[in-house]
Amino acid sequence: MNQVYIYILLFAVFVLALFILQIKLKIYFKELKAKKRLKRGIDKENEAAKFLRKNGYKIISHHKKHYYTVKANSQTYKITLETDYEAVKNGKHYIIEVKSGQSAIKITNSSTRRQILEYYSFISADGVILLDMESKTLYEIEFPKQKAKLKINKFYFFGFYVLSAILLLIIFAFVKDFF
Repeated sequence: MNQVYIYILLFAVFVLALFILQIKLKIYFKELKAKKRLKRGIDKENEAAKFLRKNGYKIISHHKKHYYTVKANSQTYKITLETDYEAVKNGKHYIIEVKSGQSAIKITNSSTRRQILEYYSFISADGVILLDMESKTLYEIEFPKQKAKLKINKFYFFGFYVLSAILLLIIFAFVKDFF
């Protein structure tokens, strides 16, 4: 009977060891995939510098940091933006975001679009370019300009005209006395 317990215990230890090994292997391969993706991204970014120069862009910075602040419930947060490249061509200053892979290269990708919108909104430049390193295509991205809607409070608008009319009556009353 003691031997049965030993076999059951050995089997449980074996199953547990296999389970732990499976988890470790999953983590290892996930990290390996992330490292390969990161290396590929760095390689594509270095390749992008050559591509930009070949297409007439003069690179003025690589991984430049920009900052802006945002408030949430009176708490101020400092936000950091880091551009892939900033370059000049034909006297214009561009922010260039380099993307590779399947989905990140598309402006319809929400993460890519938000990142470029942030550059567009908070970094002073003549344009923002998405560089698709898979097809080696440059896309100058433009977002629609929002027209500020002027809200006129009708009470203040009416009050302005009433005060203006009163002021004109007072001025005419004084002017009439001088003639």
